[in-house]
Amino acid sequence: IICSISVIIVISVFALTCTCLFLDSPPTNSPSPITISEGLEFWKHIITAYGIIAFQFDVHPVILTIQMDMKNKSKVYVAVIGGFVVSISMFAVVSILSVVKHGFGTTPPSLLETLPTSVPLHIAAVLVAVQLCLTSVVSNNALYQDMEDCLNISREFNTKRCILRTILTLLAILLAESVPRFDLVMSLIGGTLTAPLIFILPALFYLKISRLYEDNLNMTKREILNNLDRMKPSTSHCNLAKYYETKFREEFRSYASRRYIVYEWICSKKMEKILCILIVVAAITCTSFSTYLNIDNSALSYTNFTKPCIYNIAVNVLHL
Repeated sequence: IICSISVIIVISVFALTCTCLFLDSPPTNSPSPITISEGLEFWKHIITAYGIIAFQFDVHPVILTIQMDMKNKSKVYVAVIGGFVVSISMFAVVSILSVVKHGFGTTPPSLLETLPTSVPLHIAAVLVAVQLCLTSVVSNNALYQDMEDCLNISREFNTKRCILRTILTLLAILLAESVPRFDLVMSLIGGTLTAPLIFILPALFYLKISRLYEDNLNMTKREILNNLDRMKPSTSHCNLAKYYETKFREEFRSYASRRYIVYEWICSKKMEKILCILIVVAAITCTSFSTYLNIDNSALSYTNFTKPCIYNIAVNVLHL
């Protein structure tokens, strides 16, 4: 139910944001030609966005939760790929509309802050807040369960679970409201910590698992050959090599699955290794640049320090 409500809210926010962008009037001044310095700034924004995108698409803690709730658990890749396609399509539409309306390099990190105040904008902001609350229930479920196991709290519905999850949610809100610019936190955590979990470690783990699988297959081949050596060829086989080839194919086909044979025919193992290595190298390069730029931007943000939301709330409460 929570996932269905979350999907409806996301689609509603997308529609409201597109409506606000259509109603927004474009700037009167004509866009100036892009200079070299502006081109460098553009690539800086791209690298910074790399961390934010990694922070946004960190679905690894959620995949297992979604898979356990699915009827056909083997189709989890369909849900993941479908979610990525729909999300990227929505991001692409909003980005294109924003560029058409405002141009390159003029849109701040939060698009909702640049749109004119209107009823659809307020509704979209409220729905975004509700969506974050619903998303935290699913995305933080693994953290909640781990904390419950550490505190010896039963998995059944009880008061202790409600209190613990409420406290953890309030702490998350407190931390979020204590940061003046949350986009820097997303880019820093996403570019430095989350990106290796998404791009680097999965490729390395896949290479390791593939190597173990190949070693297992080679061991099976050797066992089959040893078993064939103990067997005497039939008199009907005039050619000993032909006999061994036939027996080897029969034994090995019974072990190897049909899916793996088709997969090995479509994709070469060398090509897989090359792609994984390219992904790791590109991810390490982007992560290094993103970490440097995010630390630099964080240092500059403290020189132009703005008070966080929780400070304003505390001041208003004290003046009551």
